Amino acid sequence: MADTEQVERLKRSVAEWNQWRQEHPEIRPDLSGADLYSADLSSANLSSADLSGANLGYTVFADNDLSTVKGLVEVNHRTRSYVSLDTVKLPQDGSAFHFLRGAGIPEEWIDFYRSTMMHPIQYYSCFLSYSSTDEILARRLHADLQNQGVRCWFAPHDMRPGQLIRKGIDDAIHMQDKLLLILSKHSVESGWVGYEVETALSREIRQQREILFPIRIDDAVFRCTASWAVSLRDQRHIGDFTAWAEPERYQQVLERLLRDLKAQDAKTSKPE
Repeated sequence: MADTEQVERLKRSVAEWNQWRQEHPEIRPDLSGADLYSADLSSANLSSADLSGANLGYTVFADNDLSTVKGLVEVNHRTRSYVSLDTVKLPQDGSAFHFLRGAGIPEEWIDFYRSTMMHPIQYYSCFLSYSSTDEILARRLHADLQNQGVRCWFAPHDMRPGQLIRKGIDDAIHMQDKLLLILSKHSVESGWVGYEVETALSREIRQQREILFPIRIDDAVFRCTASWAVSLRDQRHIGDFTAWAEPERYQQVLERLLRDLKAQDAKTSKPE
């Protein structure tokens, strides 16, 4: 819970707040759950503050450094706020976009901010391969990867109506840098998933680089007798997403996946 005295000091006077921050640099302000509705936080020193669950709406952010705040994605946006994009410093990751969208910033302004104010981590693009039975996790991964700046393709969201399914999959796999494969008791029995894996493995041989990134949500891959499954478990590290329904465990394995998808340089390989 928020420190009531700290919250009142911030709402009473930004000048008083900043003076207090200067006199007590060792304190990390606790504003978690605070009601900052209609508060003018212009020029307030919010570095290292905990904003998780802080209630915002018609709140003014200008000349603030939010790059080190805690809980930026857990802010409760009751309605839109004002954010001065040219003076507010945000984290160099997807949490910035999450915050701006919650504050009601138009998508075209967010795109402008992304291109002019940010230098995000460069990630390989990826094709997300999965069984339709596992679509809940697939959609969650797709959204989280997109929010972190990973260009991610998957059929239900990205395939155009009327497009030939097999050709669409072939084109998509060849246009992305990596194939992210969700292994489950459903996907290991899918002929389409097997086809997508074999397509990726063929590309690996031709291009002499790693393309396939397998993750599992159960132990079915260890029991599957298909040749591609045997090859995966014998030769590859398979990410463990079996506890994906637990928020803390999911975040841990997502961060590991993001590290693995980080491009070695600003240029990714060109598709064949």
